[in-house]
Amino acid sequence: MFYNEVYTEYFTVSNEGQAMSAAKACFDNWLSNNGESGNHEERQIIKQVQGFIQAHGSSRFSDWDSQYHERVPNRVGFYRKSEDCHYVHAALFEREVCGPFSKKQVSQVLWKLQQLQTNNGFQLRVNSTDRDKKGYFYCIKGDILNLSP
Repeated sequence: MFYNEVYTEYFTVSNEGQAMSAAKACFDNWLSNNGESGNHEERQIIKQVQGFIQAHGSSRFSDWDSQYHERVPNRVGFYRKSEDCHYVHAALFEREVCGPFSKKQVSQVLWKLQQLQTNNGFQLRVNSTDRDKKGYFYCIKGDILNLSP
């Protein structure tokens, strides 16, 4: 009985509107720490994809148009300058590019922002005589780097 009285005294709201003002204070604090209003998760996904491309642009992507087959350790795909697109092998997209987000979440955001070149759902199927350039890719447009998250 005593614990119930102590709990009630310390953990209940005594004034009307106090709960609403506390909730508003928490939200305002979150908003000031996380920037503008809007879809926070979408902004984080954009930052994730931009960060991956910026960090690994020339070290993890082979030049699509190169006549030489240079060895790129841990290659995730190709960069095609003529289209300004990063072709990420479908098998590596989720593990390498998406980070903490699911491939579905990232694909939907990129699709919504018109940052995916596709012909098969969210993917691009490429038929090529070069076996490395054949198969399914997530083709991320270079404009992704110009978006403001």
